[in-house]
Formats: sequence, structure tokens, C-alpha cells
Amino acid sequence: MSNRFTALEAARDEVTPEDLWKGTKTVLLEVATETIGSVKSQKKKNWISDDTYAEKQKAKIRTDIKN
Repeated sequence: MSNRFTALEAARDEVTPEDLWKGTKTVLLEVATETIGSVKSQKKKNWISDDTYAEKQKAKIRTDIKN
């Protein structure tokens, strides 16, 4: 019985697939950021402004009154 915990030591040194994926993902993201750079997200504008929508509603009401 020179070392009865060799199996535990071997299990401790094993790398799990999750650890491999985390390492791979980190490296890929770093390289992509260095190569491509990061893009700031732009705030999306509304398709139609509130003022334009209000004018459209007024025009619709006028059209409905005429008919």
C-alpha cells in the first residue's frame, strides 16, 4: 500500500468537457474581439414617430367625418 489514493489523484487531474468548452469559448471570444473588434449596439428608432402617428390619426378622423 504505497499510495491508496492514486485513483482520487487521477480523477482530480482529469479535465471535464465543460472545462474544455469554457477554455475554448474564452479563447475564441478573445481572438474574435481582437480580430473583428466589438460592435456597439445601436438604439433602434421607432418606425414611425409619435408626432407622425398623431397626424395620421387626425387625417383618418377627418376622412371618416367627410364620409
